[in-house]
Amino acid sequence: MVFTIYCRKKKEIYDVKIVINQNTLLSTIVDPNDNRFIFKGKFVQKSLPGRPLQYHYTPIFYHNPTSGLMVDGLIDDFTQHNTPPFTPIWVNGQLIMFGQGGIFVDENG
Repeated sequence: MVFTIYCRKKKEIYDVKIVINQNTLLSTIVDPNDNRFIFKGKFVQKSLPGRPLQYHYTPIFYHNPTSGLMVDGLIDDFTQHNTPPFTPIWVNGQLIMFGQGGIFVDENG
């Protein structure tokens, strides 16, 4: 997962792992450049007729030793709006999750 602000030439790169178990996604996000940053969360699928697919978010663990990172906005969305809307798409066996806060790709497929 990459956050980029082009006008400031700022870029943040994170490793994302998504494990799927029936209607539950377990997500881990780590910073490969700072092993102190870690996010773990559980997202349980919540389907409502006529509405975008949503997931109920339950925090497992979150530690961010710094502030002012672009990823903070994404994590804030999860914690403030316990039901972030995501659209899961499978492309050649690769899970891609589109959401308001960004696109998540599990590089392990």
